[in-house]
Amino acid sequence: MDESMEERDMNLNVNKDCLKWIMTWTVIAAGVLIYFEFANPIYMRTADDWFNIVNRRYALPVYGTYNPGKILPETLFPVIGELARWLVYPFNHDFISAVTVMSGIVLTVLAVIYFYEILSCTAGDMHTNGKIVLLFSVVLLHFVLYHNGRNMFSNSNLTDMYHYVAVYLINASAVCHFMKRKNGSGMKALELLLIYLCFFSNMFQNILLAVYAFYRMVRDIYMDENKKISNILQKNLVWIVCLGFWMVDLFIEKTGKRASELAMREIDFDIMASVRSCLQTYMSIRMEVKLVLLLFGMAAMILYIRQNTVKRIMKDFFIHKQLGILVLSSLTVGVYLLLLDAYTNAGLYLNRTDVYNTLLFYPGIISLICVRYVIHNSKAVYCVMPILIYIMLFQSVFHSNVYYRYEHNMEMKEFECEVIQKMIEADREGVKEVQITTTKDLVDEASKQWLEERIPEVLYRYGVVYEWKTLKFTYE
Repeated sequence: MDESMEERDMNLNVNKDCLKWIMTWTVIAAGVLIYFEFANPIYMRTADDWFNIVNRRYALPVYGTYNPGKILPETLFPVIGELARWLVYPFNHDFISAVTVMSGIVLTVLAVIYFYEILSCTAGDMHTNGKIVLLFSVVLLHFVLYHNGRNMFSNSNLTDMYHYVAVYLINASAVCHFMKRKNGSGMKALELLLIYLCFFSNMFQNILLAVYAFYRMVRDIYMDENKKISNILQKNLVWIVCLGFWMVDLFIEKTGKRASELAMREIDFDIMASVRSCLQTYMSIRMEVKLVLLLFGMAAMILYIRQNTVKRIMKDFFIHKQLGILVLSSLTVGVYLLLLDAYTNAGLYLNRTDVYNTLLFYPGIISLICVRYVIHNSKAVYCVMPILIYIMLFQSVFHSNVYYRYEHNMEMKEFECEVIQKMIEADREGVKEVQITTTKDLVDEASKQWLEERIPEVLYRYGVVYEWKTLKFTYE
């Protein structure tokens, strides 16, 4: 009788935990979806957007092309276009909004997977309520990090959203996934696909997995007593494959036309400009966020020192735990990004939050481990966390600048909808050429020719019109 009641109580607790997680993930997914669909919807508004959505490259590295190694973003964007065409456009009859809706759904899925992977590699053995508190802290930190209205997901066009934000989410999720591995032996088919997509994505983001794989392999080899080559290869297969793909990507990108253009341009290798840009972006992070995370780090350090001997601390840091790898990875990523930014376009990339995310990833994971440790070992702090979460929620909802970007996007979106409507009317009437009068604020001279070529191509390829039209923009 007692065993039956105990088993029933255990099942009841499991059901309660499942219900809590269902409600938690539903709220988070809904919040992120609302952000991408309503608070900060990104419409196709640049010539790059209209070009990339119809640019159907091979899903493998192509020697000598403009971006030979950017497989993930340059194949994902056209796939979103196809999904929007068949799943959304038949219902709303608005191709621009259909792409935005489909992009919001895909980015929400990637963000939820990203949050799940971060939680699973930092929460440890916390109880359910503690994990939920940590999860909400992680999510809200991404939206309140900067004081200038930007956040870790903000962007101004769909091309950059796929080339930087989506690529960051996938690379960061991959690192968190592989952090949970006991060793590098064996590899699943989906893991190999994930590695392939991560390294053939963007050089500003794939360094995350490359540097972790390197330091993890060094540590695993050091800890393994069997130093035979066959044993090392077997137990470090995943890390070796990661580093192999990364080196192939470096070589392939070096042969691309973009790298050739950079080599021909007279750009000074100004590392100090990159450092200043990096510090400028760092200073835009809210002071209260930096202060709170610093206090959590100090509290975690004090609690850990009080609970462990010096010998145990040294072992945990350098051998058994991930913290040593995370610290080294953070420093290496920082140096790499400074050098890459100085080589490509000194100071311009690290001034962008979508690129700066890469620099923040490893320090962020270290900070979350500290937050988890303090919450887990201090009941007082755990009780205060709901207040802190409420403050961050209020800050993220009411103290942001996203509505300015929304109005700007809406203006361009209305113009593009007008263009598409006139193209559809011309298609019905059998007219071959469409002329649109506009202003240089909406269509500048640099993108005028691109838009005249790409908008008709996109509308024809995705079946919005049945005949290829000639589009001409004239200024008022």
